[in-house]
Amino acid sequence: MNRNTGLPYFCPARIFTGADRQWAAQYEPGDIVRYTRASRAAGVETEECVHITGVDRDRNLLTVQRVNGQQLTYDPHRLHGASVYREAERGFSTGDCLQFTAPYREERIANRQLGTLEQIDAEGNLQIRLDSGRDAHSNIHEHPHLD
Repeated sequence: MNRNTGLPYFCPARIFTGADRQWAAQYEPGDIVRYTRASRAAGVETEECVHITGVDRDRNLLTVQRVNGQQLTYDPHRLHGASVYREAERGFSTGDCLQFTAPYREERIANRQLGTLEQIDAEGNLQIRLDSGRDAHSNIHEHPHLD
């Protein structure tokens, strides 16, 4: 539960990248894949997030569901530019140190950038003071890639 608002926030926690993401056996239904590069072969767009709905370990195939409900099946060995997450509940409070676990281009924030949570409200709006000294604004529901 969020100590300031009483609302739980579910944030993706990165579980693996690199060579591990090439093997379907590493995935579980419910995992989230965020594509950092588009792939015509897989039919995904840059910055798109999908949920794993099926894993065929023997044939090294994943079935994913897009936000619009469409399902795609592909071999993850052939896809590059993806990060894999599992959703985890996080409780944020004013004064917490936060780390961005994915780039946030709208606010010009790099992956792994650190900051301090200065304010949070019941709708999930965050005011963060980056370690660089710059202020950033976000909403946990629009950019949940925080730890």
